[in-house]
Amino acid sequence: TYIDPINNKFGAVAHPISLGSSRKIKIKDGYISTTTNLNIEKSYRGSVGCISAKPKDYIGKFTDNTDFGIKGDIVKFDTSNYEKYKVASLNEVKTGNAQIILQTSNEGSKKFDIENLNIENQKTPKSKTFKIHITDKELLNKTNGVIKGMSGSPIIQGDKIVGAVTHAIVGDNAKGYGIFITTMLKEGED
Repeated sequence: TYIDPINNKFGAVAHPISLGSSRKIKIKDGYISTTTNLNIEKSYRGSVGCISAKPKDYIGKFTDNTDFGIKGDIVKFDTSNYEKYKVASLNEVKTGNAQIILQTSNEGSKKFDIENLNIENQKTPKSKTFKIHITDKELLNKTNGVIKGMSGSPIIQGDKIVGAVTHAIVGDNAKGYGIFITTMLKEGED
């Protein structure tokens, strides 16, 4: 989801890595990598599709599996050629047009249009903060909607990162949920 270029800390996935829907896995060591051989299995009514790929180059490690994703350190990955985004405050996250950044081919990531449908006013952080709707025809053609493997995809409005994709809605494939980026960043603080 993000890499802080100042301290090389990263956060990803936007929900815990778990067994089934409720058992968060305790993790001693985990590793992240770039990928190759990306494959997309489309969603269909009643079933959520999936993005799969093979690991390529090791770029970091993590030991934290939090309620809002994995946290760790980038070890060897040059971020200098990647676009940088400001972090949106909670009051800057709006309903309406937004984009997700997602890799759907071996050529790299790109932006796809979505819409933030509603934003829940929360007293305590949750992983389903706002509902999203994929509106990008190219992405819908490739995936039929939100699929497994999209979790943690950054959600952008203007020049700011506002959140990340967390969940699909089974039976309404073009819709899913997102979480505030500030929630992920706060969970990652030491």
